[in-house]
Amino acid sequence: MVRRLEMPSVQVSSKAVVSDSPWWIKDYAEAKSFVTLTDEKGQHLIFHGDCGGRPVFLSDGRVLTSVCNIARILDTPGNILKEITLHDPVSFAGVSQNGERFALQVVNYPSDHSIRRERFVSILSTQWRASQKRLLPNSPRRSHGQRSLLMAHCLSSVLR
Repeated sequence: MVRRLEMPSVQVSSKAVVSDSPWWIKDYAEAKSFVTLTDEKGQHLIFHGDCGGRPVFLSDGRVLTSVCNIARILDTPGNILKEITLHDPVSFAGVSQNGERFALQVVNYPSDHSIRRERFVSILSTQWRASQKRLLPNSPRRSHGQRSLLMAHCLSSVLR
């Protein structure tokens, strides 16, 4: 039997690279999630914990990890600038070109793993104020294509 290795997620800014590489597991056996920053000075572990998600740059100096019900904004030295806890699972949805605003996707899944409710939270990162936009109501259920088109349209208006 051949085992497939999952490649780490990698994001690049003009000054560094972040990844969710599990290479730190030997040093932090209790952790399940890691965020590694690689810059001109080398590799640095900037986050480890139970839930971290795939890191993305919001700007050259800010990194977002989002998974489970928590979104964390870190600076590149690894300080947690902000933790946003929601009732439902959260994931990264997009960032404005100047990095001042970003959007999180919040999805509620019933037991059959279809999407019951989907919404996007737009966050102004310079003031850490969140505003919510409900984009997809509880019913009727939409196909993946319908959700993707609606999401693209709404994100373009949210991230302008």
